This record gives sequence, structure tokens and C-alpha cells, in this order.
Amino acid sequence: MTTDHADLLLASPLGRSLVLDAVGIDEIGLYQRLDLGLPPGVSQFTASPQGRRPRRLRTSHLRLHWPGAPRRRSARAERDRLELIAGVRPEAVRDVIAAAVANGGWRACLQDSPVQWLDRLQRHTFHFGFSPGHEALWQLSEHACYLLQPVARAITAAPGTSAWWQPLGRSDQRLIQWWADAPRTGADLERAVREGAARERAENEEGIARAQAEPRRPGVRYGATWWSAPDWAEANWTTSPAGDWPSIELAQFIDTLIPASEADATIWSVQVADDARVLEITGPADWQDLAERLGRDVTGTHDGEWRDWGQASGPWRLPDWELVMDDYDGVHVTIGGYVASCGLALPVTGGYTMLAGWVPGATLWLRDVATARRRLGRWTGPLGGLDPSDLAAHWHPDNP
Repeated sequence: MTTDHADLLLASPLGRSLVLDAVGIDEIGLYQRLDLGLPPGVSQFTASPQGRRPRRLRTSHLRLHWPGAPRRRSARAERDRLELIAGVRPEAVRDVIAAAVANGGWRACLQDSPVQWLDRLQRHTFHFGFSPGHEALWQLSEHACYLLQPVARAITAAPGTSAWWQPLGRSDQRLIQWWADAPRTGADLERAVREGAARERAENEEGIARAQAEPRRPGVRYGATWWSAPDWAEANWTTSPAGDWPSIELAQFIDTLIPASEADATIWSVQVADDARVLEITGPADWQDLAERLGRDVTGTHDGEWRDWGQASGPWRLPDWELVMDDYDGVHVTIGGYVASCGLALPVTGGYTMLAGWVPGATLWLRDVATARRRLGRWTGPLGGLDPSDLAAHWHPDNP
């Protein structure tokens, strides 16, 4: 696989969406510019004769949070989507994207700060794959990746994204303590990893048994878990700060098991030992290698959204964290590594793996390798986005 950061962005669904956004194209805009109407599931409201209701677009989102729950996607809607994509002339897509790139308005975003780039990334990451038209956007834009090369190269060279592929900052990691329980340390952390791995293996076996007992029906997805991080990650991983923000995790990049809206959390600074064994994930090849060497089957829990996002039928594999902890103390998925990997079906022995549902830049800790911990303060309030007014209103540092 290529190690060119611009090529990596354009090869991934999330990365290409981010580049397309920079030139002013989203799934609704691309559909309309190609005279395709609106993506399935998008409703349009127009102004009343009296002009009292403004025109707006609304998209619907559906999230599933429990393993084994089937989700039905209309077989007719899927067939219509595929026929629509097949019926679009590649040169029409290229004309639309070429015009957007030539417009040059995208150059303004190159001056964005690191926090502004993270805020832009958050808007794409949180709804990744769950907005109508996402999959069509990814597939249609494949016709014009080469036209987006100048934009992708400029983005990856911009000052605001310079930290996206940097290795773990060991001197100051940020841990969010979401609940009253103290952060896991020492043997408690290792025990939690082993118990979580055993629980996930059992859930996978149950999911496979259910799928075997009930023949697969068209349009039904049998795995409702779509994130690659384990369900205990939110208590075990750390991120870096970003500007004045105590932790980029507060932006709520993904929808997992942390508080849905209002939070009352304690923020800690953690110093990591110099000799800690940390695996760096800087792109798809790193994640693919990890799942190949130290993986396990997860088809019973993850054979859902991944089929459509990756255009692959599985079987699916993820790292077996109990095995990984024998070789590594932590796994750091760099921001750029996540953006360049998210949504790709990566071939491994016995099937495919996918990296999705991970806080960009987060390190999942499997063993306690902290040499110091210091409480920084509390966050009280909403999550999502990096609005400066939220920071001023809801971050309460111990030593302001």
C-alpha cells in the first residue's frame, strides 16, 4: 500500500469525504449537480406561499448499539441505489469535481488551525456511513480521485494537520474519567481487558449461532456493532490535548457508550513510560497487519454496516486484545491513520478487517504503563464539536 498521505486520504471513504467537503461537495450537493434529485432518505421542505417556512433539507440517521439486532435495508432501495450509480457517466462526475477544484475556494481552509481542522473532521466522523447518500458519494467520487490530488496534497501539508501522523505524545496524554469509578490501573486494567475479550468472544459466538439458525434475508444486517474499538475502550484510552481543549475526545467523534449529551467528567493528565510498547497505526497497512497477526473472528457481531461500507461480504476479523497485550502495552491510532483507514474493507487471512468507530488519535491501553497522573479539572456540559463558547462555559480547570 502507498505511504503517501494524500493518496491514503483519497483511497478511504472518510478521507475522500473530508477532501470533497473542502471543495464544497457533499452527498446532497453531488446528487443535485448530477441532476439525480435527492439521496434516498432526504426530505425537502419548501417555503409556503406566505413565505413563512424556509426551505430546508433533512437527513435521517439510524444508529444501532446492541449486538445481534437485525436492521432491514430495503432491497428495492439498495437495488435503486446501485442502478443509479451504474447509470451515472464517469465524465459527468469528473466535470462536477473538476469545476469545484478549479473554483479555488478550498484554499481558504488551508489556513485553519489544528482545532478548526479537528472540528471539521468531527462533523464528518460522527455521522460516517449513516447519512443517506454516503455510500453513493464514495463510489461516485472514485471516478475523479486524481482530480482531487492537488487538494489532498495541500491539506496534508497544511499547518493545521501537521500532527495527524505524529507518534504518541508520551509526556502528556489525557484520560477522561466519565464515571465515579477511579481510572483502571495495574492489575485491574489487565483484568478488564481479559474480561472484555472473553465477553466479546461469547457475543460473537452467539451472533454466529443466530445467523445460522435463521437464513439470511435480503436487506437484513445481522451485526449491529460497527465500531472497531472494544466496548470498554472509553475507560481505557487516552488522547492528546488540542489547543486550549483538555482532550480532543470531548468533540465526540463517534457515537459509543459515553454520555449521549450532557457529561460530568474528570480530566487527567497521564505520563507514559519511555519504554512502553506502543504500536503506531499510521495507515491501513498497519491495522491490516495487526488484525492478520493477532486477530479473531467478529462476524457474529460486525456483519452489518461493514458489508455496505466496504462492499465486502466478510467474514470479519478484529484484533484480539487479549493476544495483543502480550506484545504491546497500547495501540495508538494516529489521526491521519484513522482518517486514511476508516471504512475500508482490508483483506486478511480468512476474510476482512475494518477500522471504524475509534476516536482519531486515541491510544487504547492494555497495560498500565503510566509513570505519573495529575488531575486537571472537570468538564460539565454538552459534548460534540469544538465550539470556543463551550470551552469557556463548561471546562473547569483545577488551576485556571
